Amino acid sequence: PELGRGSGPMSSVFVGASLPVLGLSFYRTHTVLASPDRQNEGSGEVPIRTLTTANAGVTVVQTIVSGLVIGTTARLVRGGIDPFDSRTTADFDAGAMVSVGSIRLGIAGRNLRKPEFDGGSGPVGVSRNVRVGAALAPRSLPSGVHGPFSLAFDADLTRTPGASGTLRMAAAGGEYWVAHGRLGIRAGVRWSTLDDTGRAMSGGLTVKLPRSLFM
Repeated sequence: PELGRGSGPMSSVFVGASLPVLGLSFYRTHTVLASPDRQNEGSGEVPIRTLTTANAGVTVVQTIVSGLVIGTTARLVRGGIDPFDSRTTADFDAGAMVSVGSIRLGIAGRNLRKPEFDGGSGPVGVSRNVRVGAALAPRSLPSGVHGPFSLAFDADLTRTPGASGTLRMAAAGGEYWVAHGRLGIRAGVRWSTLDDTGRAMSGGLTVKLPRSLFM
């Protein structure tokens, strides 16, 4: 039977849920640190220590509005410096990306809680790192995954201490597809924005084989 206005009161209950993109990760890092004890008895050598961490993370990515995506990774970090005791703490990373036509703008922050571990003479903290980037990626399939070419640039906004000194890096690279999208050629360069150290170049290519196989 049809229900009309004269059929009596009606009510309904609706429960909905939306799940963002979810990811799981696990990785280990080894960070070489200069020892705070610089006394070397005239040998010219600077003692170094290695901070080893194991990271288990859960990543959530969510589209806020069209063209704006944010994400965060919550991590349990187990780390320490040999021979001192290890400890477990929590940390998180976060980032955002804006897409406007063929342009992508992004920012990412790592180690935002700056976790600390026992270093013997005092706590040793993991430095917070914030990085920004921009890319031009016109979409023109099937010339390539992101179009016939793409250009990208990213740079650190923060300084990170290392065994050889303070680091603040930048990088740029590009990719170009030829032969109707069957061959991709890419090259990149990395450099320090503080001095002339840390400069490196890289390159590579991708060959698209039949049946969507890549090598």
